Amino acid sequence: MIIGINGKAGVGKSSIIKQCFEDNKINHLYFSGATLDPWVDFVGIPKEKETTSTDGKKTSYIELVRPKYFEQDEVEAIFIDELNKYASSDIPKNSPILRQLIDIAERGRSLGIILFSAEQFRSVIYDRVTGNCSTHAYGRTNAIEISKKDYQFIPNVYKNMMTRLKQGEYIIQNPIFRSVLKIKFPKPVYKQFK
Repeated sequence: MIIGINGKAGVGKSSIIKQCFEDNKINHLYFSGATLDPWVDFVGIPKEKETTSTDGKKTSYIELVRPKYFEQDEVEAIFIDELNKYASSDIPKNSPILRQLIDIAERGRSLGIILFSAEQFRSVIYDRVTGNCSTHAYGRTNAIEISKKDYQFIPNVYKNMMTRLKQGEYIIQNPIFRSVLKIKFPKPVYKQFK
């Protein structure tokens, strides 16, 4: 299952997801698109190995040593901040991180992993990733982004709302609901009385 949150920088996408994980004690991994090292953090480190055949001939090959947190069954959710950096439609199709993200997007539910993502531009995300997204949350988005084909199914009244949403306000789209919903996350307690 994928849950994607879209919107301009500074509308609170990442902080809301992190707070939900903490409040619900969900064991998760956080990857920032700005600091993610695709090989070390996500795909694995290449390591040379050797095998010896029955006739004594040695053959070397490269094996990826996967990060330890992927080998253990402790991860319930993966949060990738700025997903558009690694799952963009501009990324070569043979990119190892794109292949890994597509695999999680397509098989995540059967693996028991939920992929959360936050991105500024939903329209540039690879179709096989957004196509498997069950829930979309749209924060304030600019008019150029809203004019893209990814937003054609959203009624015009909601598209207009998206350009004026405040921090913490989102429009949610999920197949369970007959229409999109506008929601507002409450401010943290320490900010409510300022």
